[in-house]
Amino acid sequence: MTPSQGKPTMVAKPQEGTFTMTPAQYRIESRSTLRGSLLPPTALSQLYTDRSLAVAVAVKSLADPTCQEVRVVHVPSGEVVFQTAPTH
Repeated sequence: MTPSQGKPTMVAKPQEGTFTMTPAQYRIESRSTLRGSLLPPTALSQLYTDRSLAVAVAVKSLADPTCQEVRVVHVPSGEVVFQTAPTH
């Protein structure tokens, strides 16, 4: 059925208990100064649509991942989806 026929359109719903992450919702956070050719000047305020891209940019932005911490956060849920752990 189409909406133009004036009848309701059926829409598939996600299964109960599943969680869908919305696009453009990953943010890079760090207490350290982030640097790198991949990192835009507004990196800490920029949202990324792709989780993998956000993680790659975050890691490439650290001078020394063993001494610095960086996180990638899914903004709507607040879940930290990636985090480095300084070893010393």
